[in-house]
Amino acid sequence: MKLKKRNNVYWLDAYVNNKRIRKSTGMTVEADAKAWAKEYIDGLIGESNAKKVYETIKNNLVDKEVTFKEAIKLFLDYPRKQQPSKNRVRVIKSAWSDFTSFCNNENILYPHLVTEDIAINYFNHLKKYGRYSVNFAKKQLSNKTINDIIATIKMIMSFLKSRNLLIEDPFINIKNLDKNTVNREAYTEDELKIMGELSKGTYLYDIILTGVFTGLRLGDIAHLKWKIIDLENMWIGDGSQDAKQRKTNNDINLPIVPALAHHLLSLEKTSDYVYPELQAKYAGGQDAISTDFKKLLDNCEIVHSIKIEGRTRKASIKDIHSLRHTFAYIAAISNIPLPIVQGVLGHMTTDMTKHYMNHASKKDKAKHLSKLPNYLADCEVLPAVQNANCSFDVDEVKNLIENMNSENWQINRFKLLELLK
Repeated sequence: MKLKKRNNVYWLDAYVNNKRIRKSTGMTVEADAKAWAKEYIDGLIGESNAKKVYETIKNNLVDKEVTFKEAIKLFLDYPRKQQPSKNRVRVIKSAWSDFTSFCNNENILYPHLVTEDIAINYFNHLKKYGRYSVNFAKKQLSNKTINDIIATIKMIMSFLKSRNLLIEDPFINIKNLDKNTVNREAYTEDELKIMGELSKGTYLYDIILTGVFTGLRLGDIAHLKWKIIDLENMWIGDGSQDAKQRKTNNDINLPIVPALAHHLLSLEKTSDYVYPELQAKYAGGQDAISTDFKKLLDNCEIVHSIKIEGRTRKASIKDIHSLRHTFAYIAAISNIPLPIVQGVLGHMTTDMTKHYMNHASKKDKAKHLSKLPNYLADCEVLPAVQNANCSFDVDEVKNLIENMNSENWQINRFKLLELLK
């Protein structure tokens, strides 16, 4: 231990636990400075010893030590009924890697040695500075993103605890921040028309048309396979694993409305996937798709993001997911019953919704979704069926039969069946 006098004040210069300490004693008298320095160093040594005891106890209580790298591998390799998608794995790895870097800087090399103080410090760092990783430094995060990062870490910590690789979850008492999110908006009729015109012949048109007329998410649209599409009976879904929604694992069980049927009939079956170009792009990551979609919205002069106070990045109000909102909106203004819409979108937020979903039959979905107006495809919209006992127009039936050909027979067949109900 050395004491050096600068500007009439003694400074401490010493090594404690192989770490150099340089600190002002605040004292002008040498004896007082020595007494202060001794008390300060004893405190540091005591703190270090206490930490070592704490680590020893924790080491003895867990089955074995695993590093952060080993922990994430154990978590991702664990067999589950439904494995996370590639994109979800990327998000999980990103969150865990950032937390690992933060802990390593604090000389914490094992997850079971993470204390609640370390967890709180990381949480506060996310709020004030954003991700710890140098690649994301000083990039403010939304409350939703912070909540998602913490939820991911909690999920991994809970997994480690369940396998006796962790004594306690240090994040257990950290509560979610209030979400400063902005609700997405549905596209208007005029917006859909210009989007359809400018995207025609591209994979973006496939996304728009299918999203608007089915309410499916991007991942489900990208992975649609011909094997679950029954054009003869105008239906999507066959009860197989290929007909499961990727996010919820719910069944995809939907009627094919005429506008979508017209589009599907125009496609060549060059792959197992209905939209092979979209599937290939999705496999490479969603960022490129999102970028292309934003460029389309810019070309259509559609405002898709707005500035939010307290956030450095703009908030998205119209994007690919807005197509689901558009489906729900169009269904609502077309007087399609709420249980039918809920059954299609797969929203299961309450027991009552589940109850209604169970009563949304195949016949009900086909009948009511046929009312969806056509804003995109070059085919007629089915007339709404007001009730099952209404009389049909004989001239219309004759016209449908007389004009039936190899290209439109499936759509005309569907219309005839609706008229004859």
